[in-house]
This record gives sequence, C-alpha cells and structure tokens, in this order.
Amino acid sequence: MAGGAIGAIGPLGPLSPHYAVILCDIWGCLHNGVAAFPAAVQSLQRWQDEGRIVILLTNAPRPAESVRKQLDRLGIPARCYNAIVTSGDTGLAAARADYPEQAFHFIGSSADRDIIAEAGVTLSSEGPHNPVICTGFHEGYVDDITHHESEMEQMLIHNAIMLCFNPDRMVIRGTRAELCAGALGEQYQQMGGIVRFFGKPYQPIYDYAVKIAEGLIERPLTKPEIIAIGDGVHTDLQGAYHYGLDFAFITGGIEQEKIATMGVEAFLKEAIADNLPKGYRPAIIASHLA
Repeated sequence: MAGGAIGAIGPLGPLSPHYAVILCDIWGCLHNGVAAFPAAVQSLQRWQDEGRIVILLTNAPRPAESVRKQLDRLGIPARCYNAIVTSGDTGLAAARADYPEQAFHFIGSSADRDIIAEAGVTLSSEGPHNPVICTGFHEGYVDDITHHESEMEQMLIHNAIMLCFNPDRMVIRGTRAELCAGALGEQYQQMGGIVRFFGKPYQPIYDYAVKIAEGLIERPLTKPEIIAIGDGVHTDLQGAYHYGLDFAFITGGIEQEKIATMGVEAFLKEAIADNLPKGYRPAIIASHLA
C-alpha cells in the first residue's frame, strides 16, 4: 500500500493509470447535502472518459435507487458513475437473510420508513421488542439523542438487536453538523445493547462493491488496481486500510474544521495513532476533488 508524503494540500489531480476502479465516497466528497461540488462532478466525468469503473460507496441508510434520485436532484447525473453501493443495501440484504419473515421495529424519519417498507421489509408498529432497523433520528428530533433513550431502554428490556444502517456519527449538511444513525448505535452500545453496523468501515460493503466492479470490468480485480476516496477517518480511511486498498483522503469534508485548527500533519498523526498502525499514510491527501 502506498504512503503519501504530506506537503502543501491541493485538489486531487490526475490519478495513476493503474487504478482501474475508484470507490468514491459521496457526502463530503461530491456534495454537502445541499449542493453538489461542480469540480467533483467534473472529476467523475473525467474518470469515466478515461475508461475507469467508478462506484459511489456511501453510508446512506437507503437503497441505491433512492440515493441516485437524490444525486440527480443535486446535479450529479448517472452518466458520471457506474454504480452506487449503499450501507442500506448491505443492511437490507442482512435483514432479509438473517431474519426471514420477521417484522422490524423502526427508528428513523418517515421518508426512510417508507423507503425501507417499499424495499420489501416488514416494519412493525408494535413496541421495540423486535429486531430494530435504525436509519437515523425520528422526525422532528434530529440531533436529540436524549429523546430516543427511553425507546432504547425498552429495546434493552427485550434484548432487541439494533441493525444500524448508517455507521456515520455525523455529516455536514451545508455548513451545519448533523448527527446520523451511528450516534444512536453508539449510544445503544454504551447502554449495553447489541448493534450490528452496516457500511464503511466494515468488510461486507467492500466485498459487495468489488463484486459489482468485477462484473462491470469482466475480470477478477487485484486490490492494487482499486483506490478508495473519502473524507472520514473512522469510516473511509479505516475501511480502506483494513480492506487493503490505497486511499485518497479528502481534507475538505467532515474533518475540515478540525484540520483547519490543527493542521493536516497534526490531525493525521492523531488520527493514525488512535486508529491505525504507526507510520501509515494515505496514498494521496487532497483538499477536494478536482
């Protein structure tokens, strides 16, 4: 795995031609939840023109088709990428396989509830004694962990397992930080509950993405042919490292405020000390896609 030197941080330029497949994060790299980043869209199109396979790899708790519609609305057209792989897809696959014919309690927005139901999963209106699917916070209570604690206490009483469809703790929506389902999953764990997280940094979402890429390229892939791009330390960076992929770290995403305060060298030193082997460096460090 390559190690990148840390110098002046600029935009992500041309990628080495040996990368046949790009696994690119979405939120923080391609958009901020409110608007697309035009230079990032141009990067996607350039990679497509170069004949690379571009798979968007996201911890969105919804199926890929729902994410595609959101990207269309933001101005990121489907011609810019080959496929979308979501944590929601991997979570739904596990829910169907591991809990056949089971009804699930649900924590999340009404829109997500409708999307999960439309995907063929039965959601129960009864109390939280079933396995619980969590895609985020209940309607009207975004960022309010306290509001959800009594519900999680009832889950504990019934030994309910939480299936967390988004391990992210936080995103930046526009300029505002907003908690995600991972914050609730972490809280439930701290309370003593059992949580199964789906998405980055866990192996199944990478296995799924590589399988799709191999189908598109019509041959087996080696890991040095794949590069992952992302802005999250605990999700993107750790996931790429543990899966054995080169990684391009985008500093202008979720960690931008901390990096602006600490500097990228100090930030990475702290992040690597807490999470990865000493001496590791991302293959590429860039401020944004361009």
